[in-house]
Amino acid sequence: MSRLKKLDPKEVTDDSIRSLAAAICIQAAADYRRSLRGKWGGVIGRENGHYIYGPYEGGNTFLLHNKKGWHPAIKEGIKPPQEYNDFFMSGWFEELSGIEDGRKVIMFLRSVRGRNINFSW
Repeated sequence: MSRLKKLDPKEVTDDSIRSLAAAICIQAAADYRRSLRGKWGGVIGRENGHYIYGPYEGGNTFLLHNKKGWHPAIKEGIKPPQEYNDFFMSGWFEELSGIEDGRKVIMFLRSVRGRNINFSW
C-alpha cells in the first residue's frame, strides 16, 4: 500500500489555487445547465423489480431524463436549479470567480439552456 505524500502548503502555487477556483465555478455552471433540463416527480410504478420514475406536479424527487428514461438526478450528482442559483448569488462564488453579479451568470446560463454550446474554458 502506497503512502500519500503530505501536501506542503509552501509548494501550492497561486496558479494552482486559481485553477481550482475556476474548476469549481465551471463545474457548477455545467451542472446548473444540466439541472435546467430536469423536472420534479417521483416513482410512478414498478417493472421487473425496478422503480419507474416520471415527472408530475408536486413531486418530491428531482429527476433527469436520458435514453433509458427518467431517473433521480442525485444519481448523477446533479441538484435542483435553486441550489445552483444560491451558489451563484453567494459570496463564495464572488470570491472564487471574481464576478460580483451572479445574476448575470444565471441569466446567461438560462439563455443557452438546451443549446449545444462548447465553451472554451
